[in-house]
Order: sequence, then C-alpha cells, then structure tokens
Amino acid sequence: MSVRIIVDSSADLTPEIKERLTVIPMVINFGNDEFVDGVTINHKEFYDKLTTTDIVPTTSQVPPATYEKYFKKVAEAGDSAVVITLASKLSGTYQSAMIAVGDFENIYVVDSMLVAPAQRLLVDHAK
Repeated sequence: MSVRIIVDSSADLTPEIKERLTVIPMVINFGNDEFVDGVTINHKEFYDKLTTTDIVPTTSQVPPATYEKYFKKVAEAGDSAVVITLASKLSGTYQSAMIAVGDFENIYVVDSMLVAPAQRLLVDHAK
C-alpha cells in the first residue's frame, strides 16, 4: 500500500513534481473563455493572457464528482491518499473534496489555507 498525494492545479507545480503526484486540473475563466489548467492552457499562455488583457481570471472549484473519480482509483489500488487543496477561504475546492471523501477510507483532505507559491511549498514537503 502506498500513500498518494493529490493536489489541485492551483498549486502551480513544476513538471518534475507533477510526475510524482496526482494533479486535478481546475477550470480557469478569462471572461467567457474557459480553459482547463494544464490541459487547454499552459503556464506561458496563462501569463501571456494576464499581461495582454484587463480581464481578471477566475477559477471554478473542482466538483465533488471529479474528486470521487480520483478517490475510486486510490481505493481500487488499495492505497491511501492525502489531498491538499487550495485555501478554503478562497475556493470551494476543499468543500468539494470533503463531500467526495464520504465513505472512502484512508483518504485525508487537508485545507492548505494557502495559495499557489505557499501551497506548492506544502506539497513539496508532503512528497
């Protein structure tokens, strides 16, 4: 049995760290344009948009059903997991993970109480 680290993409992790974790992408909105972090928009494109538009991006919380999908994989493998989320004061992602964890055993949800750079430090320490 191994312990997996699951984190949302707001942690802004390097590719080397992402390879060793499970990263759940968040949805980023620039006005009416919707992107999936790390899937339909990369970091360079994100920062390019920040510098070329006056639109402040927003994110959508990871829905409970998405967490459940990842938690099932952990349970089926007989593993355990620590889930580190974006600060609950800034996003509903922590609440979504808490809803999804339901009856899953050996999955522990942690509210990082942090945002990107600081959340990344917590993830680095956990791995």
